[in-house]
Amino acid sequence: MNITIIGGGITGLTTALGLHKLGIPCKIYERTPQLAPVGAGIVMSPNAMKVFKWLGIDQQVAEAGVALKNGVVTCQQLVPLRKPKEDFLKDESNQFMVALHRAALHEILVKNVPAGTLELGHELHHLENTSGGVKLIFNNLEVKTDIVLGADGLHSKTRSAIFPHSKIRYSGQTCWRGVSTHPIPDALKNSSTEAWGWKRRFGFVNIGKDMIYWFAVISAPDNFKPVEKNINRYLKEQFRSFHPSVIGIIDQTEPDHIIQNDIDDLERLSCWHKGNICLTGDAAHATTPNMGQGGAQGVEDAYYICQTIKKYDNPQQAFKSFEKIRRKKVDKVVNTSWTMGKMIHNSIQQPLLKLILKSMSDKSVTSQMRNIYHIDPPMV
Repeated sequence: MNITIIGGGITGLTTALGLHKLGIPCKIYERTPQLAPVGAGIVMSPNAMKVFKWLGIDQQVAEAGVALKNGVVTCQQLVPLRKPKEDFLKDESNQFMVALHRAALHEILVKNVPAGTLELGHELHHLENTSGGVKLIFNNLEVKTDIVLGADGLHSKTRSAIFPHSKIRYSGQTCWRGVSTHPIPDALKNSSTEAWGWKRRFGFVNIGKDMIYWFAVISAPDNFKPVEKNINRYLKEQFRSFHPSVIGIIDQTEPDHIIQNDIDDLERLSCWHKGNICLTGDAAHATTPNMGQGGAQGVEDAYYICQTIKKYDNPQQAFKSFEKIRRKKVDKVVNTSWTMGKMIHNSIQQPLLKLILKSMSDKSVTSQMRNIYHIDPPMV
């Protein structure tokens, strides 16, 4: 059985590692011509870390980043809305959340896939189901394969080919991300912190020695670009009412390394597969980042799709089983994240959300998070 993965990001690489573990060869085709350290930070929650443990790379990931013990929502002056709880970001097996540079995670995944698995510089132009499998046409070669797994992100060409009417949904918010050298308050170290203001919010987390990953979100029209060309100056003005540490973090970030993206998700697809082609990760169910689960849900997809392919000889049966396992949780994450983002930026709903967060019992918060962090034992 020949399996082709489209996209060499976190989901695609994790899928390749899972297939290799189960004795199933595969190829990844990635459009970028060379690997380079890109992106800012990423947080891998306990559900993702458990998949990495299954793959035998959890220690590598943990050592490349910082274990987080708290998740804190604060006001603009970094005063927590509720007292931080130290076991909030771990699961029942004491697996903590890990924050690290996205490039470091990508490097770990790349170095662990078998040599010859990842092929660079191949941009997908067309694919179609055929009687003998799937035909793919790239910019520089043609491939015939048995199964295609589309792990090529929110703007997936795989998805466009099989579900041309799929729609990306803009949240009404745009986001800047960067990595700073500015120190954060001692009380917020080893925490994931998000400060809420008026139609804007600022988050940060330590991802290594002298490295702080941060994000800044404001309400804005889609494709918004500031008139002010000095992005550090612009963001400091937007967040001038926030704690001095926020201003310092922005100030001590290289402007050329600040990335801006609209916050989008994907309107719910009625199905993730067609013929011998199946979508995974953001290509199937992209979510806004408000629950910190975008990358983790892609890693979970990798865990389950490998096992259903191993369990069932028929690809369609494997894909149906995969979707049945994943649908309920993914829908909850996508819908909850979308609703949270809207409420945080709404003048009436944000105070209500703050009240809800303040009034929730520790037991209730921990229970909800552990439901998100749960994954099933291996099925094969």
